Amino acid sequence: MLSFLKRELWRFRFYKSLESLAFAVLIFFAVTQFGFFSKLFFQAFIDFNPFFILFRNTCVVVGMGLSLTFLYFKISSILKIKISDVASEIEKQNIYFKEHPNRRGELRTAALMLENSLDNSSEDFQEAHLNIWNRRLPKFQRFLLPRREFYFSIALIFLTSSLSIFLHSHYVRTLPTNIQPWTPTQFEIRLPFEGAIWNTQPGALSGIASSEVRFKTPKFSWGLRTFLYVQELNQKWVAYPCKEFCELTLKERGQYAVGTQFFRSSFFPLQVVPDEAPKAVLMVKVDSEWLPATTIEVLNKKELLFQFSASDDIRLTQIELRHRFQDTDEVVQKWSLHEDHFKQELTLSLEGWKGGAHEVYLKLFDATQSANSAPIYILFADENTLREKRLQDLRAMLDEWVHVLGDLIDTDQDQKLAGGLLKRFQEMTYPEQEENSLMTAYIKELKSLGHRIENWAKFSPDFSELKKLIPKTEKAILYGLSLMFQEKTGEIQAAADSLHSSRDDLNKMLEKIREGKMDLNSKDLDEAFKKLASQLEEMQKKIRELPQGPQDDLLNREALQNEADESDNLLKRIEDIKKQAANGDNKGALKELESLLNQLSILSKEMERSLDQWKNNLDKGALQSAERYSKSLKDIQKQQEELAKKTDRLKEKAEKLEGDSQKNWQPIDPDKAKALKKEFAQAQKEQQKISEKLKQTIDQYDKDAEGSEWQQVLRSNEAKQSEEQISDRMKSSSDALNEAKAFESMTNQAEAIELLKNAQKSQQQTLDNIKSAGSSSSKPTARAEKVEIVGNEKQGEKERRRKIMDSLKQKVDDRYQKSHEHYFEDLLQR
Repeated sequence: MLSFLKRELWRFRFYKSLESLAFAVLIFFAVTQFGFFSKLFFQAFIDFNPFFILFRNTCVVVGMGLSLTFLYFKISSILKIKISDVASEIEKQNIYFKEHPNRRGELRTAALMLENSLDNSSEDFQEAHLNIWNRRLPKFQRFLLPRREFYFSIALIFLTSSLSIFLHSHYVRTLPTNIQPWTPTQFEIRLPFEGAIWNTQPGALSGIASSEVRFKTPKFSWGLRTFLYVQELNQKWVAYPCKEFCELTLKERGQYAVGTQFFRSSFFPLQVVPDEAPKAVLMVKVDSEWLPATTIEVLNKKELLFQFSASDDIRLTQIELRHRFQDTDEVVQKWSLHEDHFKQELTLSLEGWKGGAHEVYLKLFDATQSANSAPIYILFADENTLREKRLQDLRAMLDEWVHVLGDLIDTDQDQKLAGGLLKRFQEMTYPEQEENSLMTAYIKELKSLGHRIENWAKFSPDFSELKKLIPKTEKAILYGLSLMFQEKTGEIQAAADSLHSSRDDLNKMLEKIREGKMDLNSKDLDEAFKKLASQLEEMQKKIRELPQGPQDDLLNREALQNEADESDNLLKRIEDIKKQAANGDNKGALKELESLLNQLSILSKEMERSLDQWKNNLDKGALQSAERYSKSLKDIQKQQEELAKKTDRLKEKAEKLEGDSQKNWQPIDPDKAKALKKEFAQAQKEQQKISEKLKQTIDQYDKDAEGSEWQQVLRSNEAKQSEEQISDRMKSSSDALNEAKAFESMTNQAEAIELLKNAQKSQQQTLDNIKSAGSSSSKPTARAEKVEIVGNEKQGEKERRRKIMDSLKQKVDDRYQKSHEHYFEDLLQR
């Protein structure tokens, strides 16, 4: 029984503690709420915030002190509770004692005996009494339940806390119903940005959202405080106490009034204009015209000219010009502002841009928000993209011309015009190219050849003409393949340039390592090694995938292959340097790094030498011949000009003799006429010599250019037509001199001189194009070429391919190696 009473003792103390805590909380809330409502009441009369804050804090401290004091005394009394007190509580609650009211007090007596067990005077009686109640214990052994006061205290805690939370969160100062006259005359407003000043405006409160407004506090009655009552859209009335000014931050439109807690003014409208996002127009200059929010194509330009104007209804704080490409979005330029309007013109550098779709736009900030302008989309083509485009255009164009060659071969074999030949020319398209490029000259020649074949097929299908047309078509296709080969070799040049740049970066890092400014295990050096390894692998791939074509005899392919193999050794050495640095062998790693840089330098020079050899061998002497030809044209022009002056003097002599004869009414002196005729004959001989020299120059030029890389361009149809016109004018001049027609001769000579000047100009332009061809380079993009082998061709298609292949082989077998055969296969399989 003793253990039962002790357990219930702790339970009883717990219930009593909760009751005490509840009353302590009640005391705390009562005191603090008194402070809160006292503050609300007294603030209606006076404005002395420090006092009221102190008063409120004092109430909190006092409430806390009273609660803790109450708890202290209560806990002290609770700890003094004995098991006899618990026994009394059990007798009150237990139904057993209600059924046996005559036994009430006996359990308490037993508990008192247990408390005074040291008293030995009545030990037998006590033991007998305790034994009786131990036997009765199962009948009344129950958990002690909380008293009704316990439930009351818990409910009191819940109600008190809920009421306090509700009052503090939902308290709304009552809007007075009594109205006194008051009218707003003016107010001050300050826009929402740093450094803004107060501006005075008349009438009711109005302005842009987030602005601050204020007006002088009106005095309605002595001793009463003034409040600004505001009801924003769909919100409750809120009272703002006024000091020297009634102040408010504008958020939403609504209505307001001014007054005390006992009366107020009429309602006035509160006008709030939403803050507008900043606006801007970004424009780019294209062909002297400013274009906004557009998509433009940029072919390998270095810069673009932009212009923009921005504005905001409040104030611009910052503008960012941003460039977005793929997953990157970077700030190119930034302006910090304190203006509501801004206009700027700037030049954007495109250095380092990769080919693809780029986006340029403005991000604008005001004091509260930001916005983006409409972007300008730039489809940028770097040198790598242009090279890839040229390759694709060449492939597509050569595909069409291979079919033209097949039609011509079929026509020659069947002596019947191929049905799809004319339709093919009607549907054929040519890519647009930059001015003054080698590709432009080649396309011009293809168009000229296409017009010739089309006119032949339409108007004079003389099948013997095919003996000239087929070789010309074959030559045009072979020249196109050669241009493709040059573009591929240009990718190797770009890889070599990139390798050279990485070597320079490593050299700089080596100097820093020697000076102790960089560690061999640094992250920058590791990144440089990764970049170098990637570039070496890329260069190997470019060299090994270099297509074999009609110009293999001009390229030291074996030397390039050796350099690709040497790159493998460099990659192994990079790994060795990394391992040595990781193992702490800095001295050995530094020595290996120096050796690696020396080897890289040698590799770069060998690459440059091989590519320079390729470039120098391309012309096969044709460029020198072209320069000699241009010089010869200039000499012929000078001789023709001297002859024109002599012819002019002969014209004056003839006119003078004719004039003297008419003036004297006498025939022309036979001796003078004979001498004049002799001079005309001499002039005719000089004209014939000039014509002969022109013919010899042209023949020699044809001979020098025959079979060269640039024959298709240097000896174009346009150039030949110009030469024929010059020869015709010289022959007409010679015939006129033979008949002593000086004026007619001079006319032809003047035309010949003008044609010679144009021929020289065209020749020089062609030379410039050739010299600049292949000179540009940039980092290439790897591109896998997929050739689809047609396995289910019809017999006629196979035969057609075989005839085209045989035709191309016959054209080149006498000059080139057979290593280019798979190159033709690639073209024909497409």
